[in-house]
Amino acid sequence: MHTQNLKSDARCSLFVGQVGNDGDALGAARATLIGTAEPVPQNDIADAREKYLARQEDSRYWVDFADFSFFRLEPMDVYYVGGFGVMGWVEARDYEQALQTRWPGPRLAF
Repeated sequence: MHTQNLKSDARCSLFVGQVGNDGDALGAARATLIGTAEPVPQNDIADAREKYLARQEDSRYWVDFADFSFFRLEPMDVYYVGGFGVMGWVEARDYEQALQTRWPGPRLAF
């Protein structure tokens, strides 16, 4: 269903949350990346597959199904919450710059 939805409308968001040390969900950092999902180019699929399987080991049972696809999120906006009362929008170019500083090389695919 996810793949069908992305193929008909590439707009999407990805929520990334941090488990709070004290179990307080409102005090934990989290971010929502908003953008478009693009299919991973054919020549990058093997690398994306390898990285995906390294993190999602049980998916080896379905990762090669015909209806399974890899997409790459191109962020346009990022909304960050650093905990209760700490929040704001992050410019996509600032996110991209931080991403390249911290993780040079290919971006993560999902």
